[in-house]
Amino acid sequence: MKKINYKAKFGTKLKLLRKKHGLTQEEMSELMELSAQHLSYVESGKRGPSFEFIISASEALEIDPSELLFFDDKSPKKAKSPIINKINASIKSMTNAD
Repeated sequence: MKKINYKAKFGTKLKLLRKKHGLTQEEMSELMELSAQHLSYVESGKRGPSFEFIISASEALEIDPSELLFFDDKSPKKAKSPIINKINASIKSMTNAD
């Protein structure tokens, strides 16, 4: 069984969404309050994202965090709506617990 490189898949998805929203790495890193170099490492798959990174990126892009975690071309909202709702509810409850 072929091992999937999830860091690279996440980085590719993040870069695609960042560009889709018309943001440079510098602009996105400012919104996320981290260095452009760190964002570059995550986008290139050299580093994996932390939970905090995923939340910060989703807030900067104004999307649900789950959108960053689906790597295929299918629309997660259409294909897996109940799962998406559970993921988003779990993430929201974690961020509200602080």
